[in-house]
Amino acid sequence: MNAAEIASEAESSTGLGESPRVAWPVAISEQQVMKWVRRRLPGAEHVRTDLYHHPMLGVAFQWRRPLARPMLAHALVDLVGGRAYATEHWDNVDFVPIEQVGVSSTVKPPVRQVSDAQAKDTAWRLVDGVVLRRRRLDFAGRIEAHQDPVLFGKPNWWVTGTYNSRKFEVIIDALNGNHYVFAA
Repeated sequence: MNAAEIASEAESSTGLGESPRVAWPVAISEQQVMKWVRRRLPGAEHVRTDLYHHPMLGVAFQWRRPLARPMLAHALVDLVGGRAYATEHWDNVDFVPIEQVGVSSTVKPPVRQVSDAQAKDTAWRLVDGVVLRRRRLDFAGRIEAHQDPVLFGKPNWWVTGTYNSRKFEVIIDALNGNHYVFAA
């Protein structure tokens, strides 16, 4: 199933929207995570890894300009924190239904705090700011939605354990391997 086949989810009665039904496939395996832990935290004990999916919305825009080819711009919006990120397009990603992904039963995904409408607006502001920098000499044109947004879960590894008699919690991005210390 690719992004073009996935329609955006209808917003629920809370206005925040539904949870993702598809997930970006995992690129960083549990074995790679454990290798990272052994390298960065030698001697760590009681290490546990749990996979969960962070709700994200992918939004694509097109900048139409007179006498020039339209340019595409893409953004991902974190539906928990509300931050937008410029990104490559996701047309070549084969999203996987969430029910087919082996997620942890102990770690629940974060609850959405941002509605689809807010996320689209945040993505538009990001893309408009990026395009605005490019428009210094070519300010004419308009930005418009290019395709339906894609609601998906971004895989993350939640890693817990003890190191030097202290508990630690680290989130490792299952797409690129970046890590974020949650508690140490």
